Amino acid sequence: MNIDAIDVVNTLPSNTHSKLPKCQSIHGNWPLPEHQPLKIYLADLTHNWVNSRDYWAIPLGIGTISAYCRKHIGEDAAQWSLFKFSNKLITALEDEMPDILGLSHYIWNANLIRFISREVKCRFPDTLVVVGGPNLTQTPEWMGEFFADSKADFHVSWAGEDSFLQIVKARMKPGASFDSIQRDFALHGVWRLNPDSGKPEDIKVAKTIKNLDDIPSPYLNHSLDHLLAEGLTPMLETHHGCPFKCTYCDWGNASMGKVTHYSVNRLKQDLDYIAAHTKDDRLDIADANFGILKKQHLELSRYIKELWQRTGYPDKIINTWNQKKTNEMLEMADLLKDICMMTTSSQSLNGKVLNNIKRYNITHAEWYKIKQFCSERGIDMHCELIFALPGETMSSYLDGLRYLFKMGVDYFTVNTLGLLEGSEINMATERQKYAFQTRWRLIENSYGVYWGQPIIEYEEIVIANQDISYEDYLFVRMLTWLVQMSWNSGNHDTVIRLLFAKTGINPADFFIRVINARQTAPESVRKIMDAFDADAEAELYKSPQALIDHYAQLEELKSLQNGGFRKLNVAYTSRVSIECAQDIVEYYGQVAKSLAADSGKLDTILERMIDDCIAFMRQRYVSVEDCAALMAGEIPEKQINVLFDAHSFVQPGANLNPDAHMQTDPLALQLYMLPEQAALIREYLQRYSGMNPEYQMRKLQDSRHSINKRHLLFYVKYLEQAIQ
Repeated sequence: MNIDAIDVVNTLPSNTHSKLPKCQSIHGNWPLPEHQPLKIYLADLTHNWVNSRDYWAIPLGIGTISAYCRKHIGEDAAQWSLFKFSNKLITALEDEMPDILGLSHYIWNANLIRFISREVKCRFPDTLVVVGGPNLTQTPEWMGEFFADSKADFHVSWAGEDSFLQIVKARMKPGASFDSIQRDFALHGVWRLNPDSGKPEDIKVAKTIKNLDDIPSPYLNHSLDHLLAEGLTPMLETHHGCPFKCTYCDWGNASMGKVTHYSVNRLKQDLDYIAAHTKDDRLDIADANFGILKKQHLELSRYIKELWQRTGYPDKIINTWNQKKTNEMLEMADLLKDICMMTTSSQSLNGKVLNNIKRYNITHAEWYKIKQFCSERGIDMHCELIFALPGETMSSYLDGLRYLFKMGVDYFTVNTLGLLEGSEINMATERQKYAFQTRWRLIENSYGVYWGQPIIEYEEIVIANQDISYEDYLFVRMLTWLVQMSWNSGNHDTVIRLLFAKTGINPADFFIRVINARQTAPESVRKIMDAFDADAEAELYKSPQALIDHYAQLEELKSLQNGGFRKLNVAYTSRVSIECAQDIVEYYGQVAKSLAADSGKLDTILERMIDDCIAFMRQRYVSVEDCAALMAGEIPEKQINVLFDAHSFVQPGANLNPDAHMQTDPLALQLYMLPEQAALIREYLQRYSGMNPEYQMRKLQDSRHSINKRHLLFYVKYLEQAIQ
């Protein structure tokens, strides 16, 4: 570390003063207390040290574990406490140590979990610490390092309900000791240190839960009431398991490939309870492949649609669709189109890449079927890509992007390849085979100071391989930002769609020209783009320790606590909103005319269409000035006069021939907000009161976890007639 931890304690307002005793001993043949009931803490932690309200989901996993155990050992056998927030767990640990501490282990809390496990075992060796989650590599070498660092007693490797139950039962036996628990014959699905050899040992899974309705609902038994009351996003899981073995993912490995599911009636009861008690308007469906259970998921979607119509909940669904789009899934997408996009997670359009990562893709005929269906019914199409996958070249990646734009994709999520613990692609053989060059970067809002110690979380990403250069990585980093800011949100897509329709110039090539011609942009735009490039490089570190050493400095910690670190795509979208919202629109018009001229298709009519698109884009999207007006109690309205009706052109199901939207006489368009829309945006901004406007806009414009993007677009009136 570059600072003394005590400086952080005395300088930063946080729950950092440790009330724990000094270290005693770690692991041994110690007796366990025999009092009843047991005190059990389960924690699926998020860092909440930063003074903001981030996207926080209900910790459903620990809820189901507690519900399953309560069913099998009885309600009076243990006192269960469930935690999401780090500071609340630390306070509880300082007040009273549990008999068993269960900790969920993921990339965004991995170092925090190891730290808490180590501190608890150091000072309270008779507290049994059990860690679980997919964030592990299933080798004795990796597990040996994990146990040496965390001092944990067990790691639950797979589905945790019955494995954790057997540990609890072993602890409850008369005369139980650490040694007797380690040797208990019923243990399964866990890693431990062998009590004789001291070496890591994997005790294989002996029992799986085939009917998930055997797990009582943690919503209906009120385990999650306190977390719903705190405004966490409700999470629902319809099934366990993933049958696919994509090498970049740990989901299939962690589930052992078997798919089991809850009944639709059970899920309906959960949804009714959630709708009646939630303070958040979103629903996170935490399935690996939503839609894979065709009839059950279709029935559930019908119920969600009816619930939304009846109660207004949910306003937005966060989910991951199954890749293959059956007729049932298309019907589901139509039912949920007002609150959920249709996602096709292609990851790559390159056959060689798909073979390398053990993934299949849908055919062109299937893509065309999806496009036609979504276009006819006004359904937003969403596609996910991963950059720097093995075998991908810059050329093949851009060709894939062009194909998806041509297919009519409305929303893109592009991730850089990350190397996750537990994934096949993270193995040394794969790293060497594809010549991965990696760097580490900070995970936003995943850091804090606890018991006087800075704890920093990070991710390892691929910035070059045998086919992709570091320069390619930086180019795609900016390209991804521009697509997210200008296309996904509907902020600047109008002129790009016009250009594609009139000249055939692909949106991908529009964004490429925006990057390559930046020296012709207004100075404010050039500065933003240059700053983005600089930050894209500055966020990368050559080792985890170099990253920790940097961010653990006192000034850096102060900056982090005030929201100083941010995801670049959202942060720079926010900066554009504040620093050059009008200039970037003008630059886009300039690029559109330049590309049209190069194609030989720029005439006075197209030039007028572009100008009217620019006038519309200036006003269509909620601006920082509009947000200021809302916070002052006003509801903004605007008016523009155009010949080209850009608004009707971008409506779902509209005639894609721009000439059909050209008028002979000017149109007066009034842009306005609905009262409920204004109230929703105002409420969301108030969550971040006290933070600066850039931070507020950043959170408002977070495309995945913020409010539904339709709320950030103004409605339009023609002669008193409202059109959405």
